[in-house]
Amino acid sequence: MKREPWQSCSHRGGSTRLYQCKACCKGSGHYSLKVFACQLHGECALSGKVPDVKFCGACQDVATADDAPAPRAVEGMTSE
Repeated sequence: MKREPWQSCSHRGGSTRLYQCKACCKGSGHYSLKVFACQLHGECALSGKVPDVKFCGACQDVATADDAPAPRAVEGMTSE
């Protein structure tokens, strides 16, 4: 299955908290959605159901590893 670019955005960091989604559980207990750190928006989520958190699937700022600039050489450092 092909991944969408927003599923591997380079701005997204690690998981910072869980959001308890009452709409997702439909009375069957609880369902948690991960909220991630985001370099551009502070927080983001892979679901659009987290209030006041940027949904990665609708984000216009998505950047994949292919979009990232090539690393620059640092003067005085060697790769050996």
